[in-house]
This record gives sequence, C-alpha cells and structure tokens, in this order.
Amino acid sequence: MVTYPEEQTVNITYQIFNEHAVNTEYLIGYEGDEFAYTGDIEADILSITSVHPMREDAVRDYLKKAHGNFSIVEKLMAS
Repeated sequence: MVTYPEEQTVNITYQIFNEHAVNTEYLIGYEGDEFAYTGDIEADILSITSVHPMREDAVRDYLKKAHGNFSIVEKLMAS
C-alpha cells in the first residue's frame, strides 16, 4: 500500500532542497485531470504519469475520452 507524506514533511524536504540549490517545485494540491491526448494512449499515460500522479477516476475519464479501456492500464502495470 502506498501512502503520501504529510504536508509538513513535503515542506521540510522542499526547504532542504532549496537550501542546496536543487531546483524543485512545491506541488501539494490536486492539479486536476485535464490531460493532453496525442492518439497513442499507452505513450500518453506513460508520459503523464512520469511527471504527474493520476487518480484512478482521472485515468478512467482519460480512457473514455481517448476511446480506450482499462485493459491498456492493466497491460502497462503488468509490463
């Protein structure tokens, strides 16, 4: 089971990175679920999730808009 850190932990980590000149963004709020679609569902999902977490409902909405189904995600998770 994956859990997320408390906001205070994220803030402390950000401050440490900032003190050591590590270019870091502080993103703690949900950014929404409007994702670009290029026509390659697998590549799009991999691209999005490489930099942005997606909730399951957002993935399902994306698949619906892209005319895909959840088997694509299951295939990616298996590989």
